[in-house]
Order: sequence, then structure tokens, then C-alpha cells
Amino acid sequence: MLRPKHMHTIALMMINLCLSSSQSVLGAPLPLKPFRLGVIAMNRELNQVKPLAESDPGGFVLQGSVVIGSYNASTIRAYNIDSRKNKWWFATDGEMTAPPLVIENTLFFATRSGQLSALNISTGKAIWNTELESYIDRPLTFSNGVIYAVTTGQVAYAVDGLTGKRLWVHDAGFPDKITVRRAPAAIVQDGRLIIGLTSGDILALKLEDGKQVWKYNPFYQETRFNDFVGELIVHNGKLLISRYDGLIALVSVGQERQVIWQDRQTSASTSTFRAGRYYVGLTNGEIIAYDATSGRVSWRTQLATTPAFMVASETGVYVIGNSGRISALDIATGVALWYDDLGSRIATAPIISGNKMFVASGLHNLYGYLIK
Repeated sequence: MLRPKHMHTIALMMINLCLSSSQSVLGAPLPLKPFRLGVIAMNRELNQVKPLAESDPGGFVLQGSVVIGSYNASTIRAYNIDSRKNKWWFATDGEMTAPPLVIENTLFFATRSGQLSALNISTGKAIWNTELESYIDRPLTFSNGVIYAVTTGQVAYAVDGLTGKRLWVHDAGFPDKITVRRAPAAIVQDGRLIIGLTSGDILALKLEDGKQVWKYNPFYQETRFNDFVGELIVHNGKLLISRYDGLIALVSVGQERQVIWQDRQTSASTSTFRAGRYYVGLTNGEIIAYDATSGRVSWRTQLATTPAFMVASETGVYVIGNSGRISALDIATGVALWYDDLGSRIATAPIISGNKMFVASGLHNLYGYLIK
């Protein structure tokens, strides 16, 4: 006859056996930690202080083996990660407020004072500087030698990339609502500049003179925030959008504007696109993969944090949460592959270069990951 303590032991063994069996049925052990390539400290003094919430709205870019980004609120640093040597420093008139943009050997960047500037990447010397009516916080757009910039006051500028000369200016109206997320970059399509406004409207301007072609709002619901989030994407001549109010849609932007398909969620925080799929992150931590053409949901995955940024490679979707948690999901199924926790606020989108990904923390540390 079995004693009670023996029965308890057998019960625990059976529970462990069931758990082991369920894991094998589900097919995978718990996600593993990723393969880190190392950490690049762009500002060691800041890293030693370790403030609770350092903000870095500019972030970093990578050109070959050179990382370029903010050292502090008044200095840009270029650092060669192969030689581990500094390339140059450049003094600014304020902190960068939007991700810098690299076009060939030129770095374009914007600062809090409302300056839009261009640098020679090889030398770190200024090429030109132009002053705007307010600062830029959304990513810059480049097309056919022209930089398109949209300020926080929703004034759009076309600036010659070689000289810094203003080509045209269009005032879309000062936002009547505060923004909760950085707006996506404007995009160029069929001779038009497409901009997402805080009102939830999509605005189309002529590239040659900045005059309005049309304005359209694929209305979902009356909410306090209708910011566009993540990325605006042109897919088969149509526009993929995601908004903070939870509208995810494919919109025809030809002569007649209309919604081709839409999904209505609680609230969206970011999005990205890869190979015919539109990946959208919701504020409740859910990630949804849509077939971009039909709107059919391919998979859904629940994460433990609100996604702030997402990027996709051939095999993975990489989700960076507000708290600094990074999750890698299988791009075909949404199954978690690995996760990492940086323990620091992430303010800018990660950089993917070949099979490497770099994520910058608020302490100006770049964490490198080997990806597929």
C-alpha cells in the first residue's frame, strides 16, 4: 500500500511527465536568448550614469561599418565598428529630433531648433543648412535628389538635396490634437507626396510644386487620437495604413479614393511590411500578420508589452517593446523564436544590415544581434 507521501511524489512525476509531453506536442521548447554580437557604447559617460529615462529621438544609422548618431544633445558621432575608432565629431545646435538619413555619402539630419542639415560622411564637414518654421520629428523622405520633410506643425518642405534650397512649402494646418506616436515618413507615389496627418486624413501633394491634389479620411470612429503609426506602404499601387485608433486598411489612392479592405482593432502602435504581408502591432501587445492584398489574417501572436517598433527580415519579425524587450517571431507562423530584455527605453527603430540587427537604447548603447 502506498503511503501519502509516496502518492504525492508519484503525482508530481505524472504532472512533470504531462508537461514534458505537452511541450513535445506543441513542438518547441521555450524561446531561447538570441546570439548577441556585442554592445557598442556611443557615449560611455552616459552609460556610466545610467539615467532612468534618457530619450534619444534621433537614433543611429549605419553606412558600411560606420555607425552615425547622437553622442549627446549637441554632438553627432561617427564610429567605425570594425576598427573601433572614432571617425569624426560634429557639433550641432541642438539634439536630433528625427532619424538621420544616409543617401550615398551624405547624412541628412534635423535638430530641435528647426534646422535641416547635410554632412559629408567621409569628412564630417557641413554641406548646407536650412532653417524651417519648426522642428521635424518624423523620418525624412528622399526622392530624385529632393528631401521631403514634415515638421511637427504639419508644414511640408521640399528641399534640394545638393544645395539645401527650398523648392516649395505646403502648410497642411497646425495639428488640432496632440500626438501620441511619431508619425511615419511621407512617401512618394505617382508624382505625389503622401502624408498622414494627425486628424487621420491622408494628404496628397504634387511633387513639382507642393499643391494639394486631394485629401481623404478613411473614417473609422471618432476618437481622441487618429495618428498614423508605423509605416505607410504602397502595395500594388494602393496604400496600406495603420492608425492609433485601430484602423488597419488598404486604400485606393487613384482618381477615386476608397477602402479596399479594413480591419478594426482597439488601438495600433506600429507596423511594418515584408513580402506581401503587413505586420501590425497593437497597444495590447498583440501582433497581427495580414495578407496585404486581401486583408486576410495569416497569424496572430500575443506579447507581454506594447510594441514600439517592428522590422522584418526574410525569416523573422523583430518587435521592440516600449519597455526595451525585444521579441523575434517566425515570419511565417508568428511563433516566438527568442527574446531579450535590454532594461532600457528604446526610442528609435532598429537598424538591419545584412544578417545583423542593431538596437539602440536610451543610454546610446547599440546592441548587435545575428539574425537570419
